[in-house]
Amino acid sequence: MSWGQGDDKALSHATLDQIKAAGLTIPTGDDAPRDVDRNGTMDAKGRVVQGFVDQLGAKISALEAQIASNGKTIEANKQAVTEIKSSLDNLSNTQQMEMLRLQGLTGKRNEAFDVMTNFIKKMQESRSSIIGNMR
Repeated sequence: MSWGQGDDKALSHATLDQIKAAGLTIPTGDDAPRDVDRNGTMDAKGRVVQGFVDQLGAKISALEAQIASNGKTIEANKQAVTEIKSSLDNLSNTQQMEMLRLQGLTGKRNEAFDVMTNFIKKMQESRSSIIGNMR
């Protein structure tokens, strides 16, 4: 059984190269692909070609299972990203509230500092006045 297109030698050898590149097991001995009709094309027995088809089917099934598994992983990762974004938004909102609270407390501290400064200044003026009156 020839796997090339008619007597296309180049296509026949290219197909064999594709089989090798796909990592399929190429039989040796009597089952090895070879040029049976001496036209340069590679020929293989029907059971060898069926073996290639079976190997490809197994590889395709494994890859499809991996795709399905990766799809589930992608969905889980998307869900985790959504949860992390939500947590980040919550933390950002909390940080904004804390910053507003801190600004309010800083303003009150500044007011208290001004009141204390004015009090100390008036106390000093009172002392100076009392000392001036005592002279």
